[in-house]
Amino acid sequence: MRSMIILIVMLSLGGSLQLVQQGYPGDMLNFDGSFPINYTEYGVKRPQFLMLKLAEVVRISLNFTATTGR
Repeated sequence: MRSMIILIVMLSLGGSLQLVQQGYPGDMLNFDGSFPINYTEYGVKRPQFLMLKLAEVVRISLNFTATTGR
């Protein structure tokens, strides 16, 4: 029987929740990627410190490895 890794990702930001589920054949999964997040899409006020404001869009970077343990 061939192994399968099921990847479930849940992103919660500002009370908004997004769920993604995907299956991948094999016994190991390496992921290295990034994606932009716009604060206003999640109803979050743009953070600021004193007079400085962060950009409205930030880039989230991820790097992980998953294995079935077999």
